[in-house]
Amino acid sequence: MTLPAAGGTRTVPALGGIRSVQAPDPIARDYLLLALRLDQRLPGLVDGYFGPGDLKAQVDMEQLRAPARLRDDARTLRDRVATDIPDDDRRGWLTAQLVALEAQAAILAGESMPYVEQVERYLGWTPIRRDEAELEDAAARIDALLPVPALSPTASPRGTSASRSRSIGCQPSSTGSSRTSEVGRRGCSASRTARICG
Repeated sequence: MTLPAAGGTRTVPALGGIRSVQAPDPIARDYLLLALRLDQRLPGLVDGYFGPGDLKAQVDMEQLRAPARLRDDARTLRDRVATDIPDDDRRGWLTAQLVALEAQAAILAGESMPYVEQVERYLGWTPIRRDEAELEDAAARIDALLPVPALSPTASPRGTSASRSRSIGCQPSSTGSSRTSEVGRRGCSASRTARICG
């Protein structure tokens, strides 16, 4: 998690106490607290925290906040951002983050939210349903570009759905494991997934 534009030049100890970071302004402080509190409910939401150590310690010592309160906190902070942040880029970035955090908390609070709305709120993007024929055409063009794998007794001939699921250039990483694209990990229609490792 990166620290949104902190106010002033005062520094505070970062998590771990080895280095210092700029002290966050009130908006950044409340944003960090909200994200850390929501991470307690959804472990992994914050994939890395390097900000002020005292904020992490504060959240770790608090009682868990109810998801509905976290949703309301996100909404209230979003209203403050709209009126208190003059910089367009910072305001836009924080607003998008808070819309996503509010949606996460709302779902945790038991609110029903259609999948497309979730994607819109999490990513700021509206998915478009594509015609199946368009997808078939794209898969055929990809198949035409890929090398033909050596056929084994159990391999399917080129052009069948089984041949469309393949790994491309998978090399072990320095840790010995291969990394796979989100598409491959998420399991989008296995007959259409080309796993790209890198």
